[in-house]
Amino acid sequence: MVKHLSHIAHIISSFYHTLLELHAIPQFCLSRKKNKKTGKVYLYKQESTSKGRKQTKIKAAEEEDYLKLYAKRQKLKARLKELQSQYKTLSFKDRRDVRYALACFQYAQEAGIGKIIRKNTFLDGTTRDSKSELILSLLFEMLGIQYTHNYPILAQGRPYMIDFYFPGSQDFHEHMGMLDDEQYVQSQKRKLEDYAAEGIQEKKNLLITKEHFVTDSRDPEKKRACIDLREIVLQLISFGKIAPQKAFRLLFPDKPLPKL
Repeated sequence: MVKHLSHIAHIISSFYHTLLELHAIPQFCLSRKKNKKTGKVYLYKQESTSKGRKQTKIKAAEEEDYLKLYAKRQKLKARLKELQSQYKTLSFKDRRDVRYALACFQYAQEAGIGKIIRKNTFLDGTTRDSKSELILSLLFEMLGIQYTHNYPILAQGRPYMIDFYFPGSQDFHEHMGMLDDEQYVQSQKRKLEDYAAEGIQEKKNLLITKEHFVTDSRDPEKKRACIDLREIVLQLISFGKIAPQKAFRLLFPDKPLPKL
């Protein structure tokens, strides 16, 4: 099975890189024409435009470059034809996987994924304010928990964006990140007081999770922020967001169920 999957992955990779190289080369054809008066042979480039077929004489100094580029394009087209032949021999499922994978690469290239980065970005293209929020979003998706990110509310006359809102139960979730920053701590304290005044209270309808700060093993003078998803899953149990049986199997798949 592993060998088979590797074969499909190789075809997908070959398809993608061949198409990528082909798209990077302008589409054109070459032709040679002889001047009737001088007898000299010139190289011409032919390409399609919005106004029809266009023919341009290539400068002598550029002829070698165009010939190499054309040869490369023909070689890539032959490679693509060979890959298409291999594709036709695959099973229906494998052909579908190849098409889906190529579609992923195509749309990713058009969207600039991996090249245009402004904020932490989730799988669907929406953004998050931190990498921790990305991780929490992935956890909620994995557990099948419906949520809204950055839910706007007005508390004590001040606008806030609560990190996560669970529409099914109408509960909220705030993740406290930079707790090593005193200014951040004070702003979070005031925010929670405003929330409480509006009836949004911890352990009632507000889940609060926090980051831990541990000493960096490579530099004892530095600390780095960490989150433990196991701890957050335990909090989700007590908040009624995940079934205890599902949580137990997720956290301790090799452990027996203890007796009471």
